[in-house]
Amino acid sequence: MLRIVVCASVTLAATVAFAQNDMPPPKVVLPAPVGGLVAIARTPFPSTDVPENEDFDSTLVVIKDADSRVIARRVFASRFIMKMLWSPDGRFLALCSASAGGHSPGHMNSYFWSRSDRHFRSIDYRAGYVTTDSLSFAPPHTLTLQIAPIREGILDINHPVEKQVDLEQIRRTTPPLRGDANT
Repeated sequence: MLRIVVCASVTLAATVAFAQNDMPPPKVVLPAPVGGLVAIARTPFPSTDVPENEDFDSTLVVIKDADSRVIARRVFASRFIMKMLWSPDGRFLALCSASAGGHSPGHMNSYFWSRSDRHFRSIDYRAGYVTTDSLSFAPPHTLTLQIAPIREGILDINHPVEKQVDLEQIRRTTPPLRGDANT
C-alpha cells in the first residue's frame, strides 16, 4: 500500500515539474520567410465559451496575411504548441505539440498548415508517431522529423528514427483536421 502511494506521489511530482518547465511561451509570433504571412500561437487565450476566462490547457494558432487579416484559426484543444516552423518557401507551417494533460509524453502530436488550401492536417497521419519536437526543413518543403518505428508490431518510442516527408505530397492524401474550415 505504501509503495503505491509513493509511486503516485512521484508520478504527480513529475507531471507538475513537466508542466512548469516545459510550458510554451505565452505568445509566439513567427513571420513566414516569404509571402508576408505571420503565424501566432497563444497559451493561454480567452476562452471561447466564457470570454472573460482564459483557456490554460489549449493553444490558439492564428495565421494572418500582410494586411493583418486572419486567414486561418485553430484551437488545439488540450495541446501546447511547443514548436512552429515555416517551410523555406513559406507554403507550409509545421507545428509540434505536447499534451496539456501529461498523457503520452513520448508523443508530440504534429500538424501542418498549407497556404494553398488553408487547412490544418496531421503529420502523424502519414509520417508516423512523432517522438520529439526536433523538426527541420529542407527546401522547398521537405520536413525532417523523428518518429517511433514499429518493431515486431510494437511502437519503439525509445529508438526513434529520422524520417523525411514532403508536405506537398502528403497534403494531397491527408484529410483536413475535423472541424477545420477555411477562415
